[in-house]
Amino acid sequence: LTATANASDAVVSATDACGNATTITSTTLSTSEFTCADLGVSEINVTAVDTFGNSADCPLNVTVDLVAPPVITCQDITVAIPETLGNVSINATDVVVSATDACGGPIAFFNLTQEDFFCSDVGSVSVNVTATDSYGNSADCAFQVTVEIDAPPLIECQDITVTLNAS
Repeated sequence: LTATANASDAVVSATDACGNATTITSTTLSTSEFTCADLGVSEINVTAVDTFGNSADCPLNVTVDLVAPPVITCQDITVAIPETLGNVSINATDVVVSATDACGGPIAFFNLTQEDFFCSDVGSVSVNVTATDSYGNSADCAFQVTVEIDAPPLIECQDITVTLNAS
């Protein structure tokens, strides 16, 4: 990712020593291209040059901010409700294959639309995970949770009598 700064955005006014703006021939920034390595505040200079070749520098701060969403990849999973619990829970590490901010940095936090699954969820459930980076940018990833039951069926029975007859 790259961003470009323009001297025209940084210069409020530029005049020669006599106050004439028309004699300024150029304004340039000491640095105009910024990347992920420049995130945060950097001090640079803007230089104004007049028709007589005189120049002056003005220091300024450039804040490089990240507004691009994170990059996230997730996967479908299958979970089984154990016999003793009656529910099963998942977290982001179960479904997120990879996630970074747009500059390759870490994700600040994840949020799942559903983490707990019960008998009423048996089958396929659509869930989203949201990854949010430290700059407040977020991206979603949709996945399926297949919910199964990992317990033998419950059965109740009774003794019966069968009668043999001649027919």
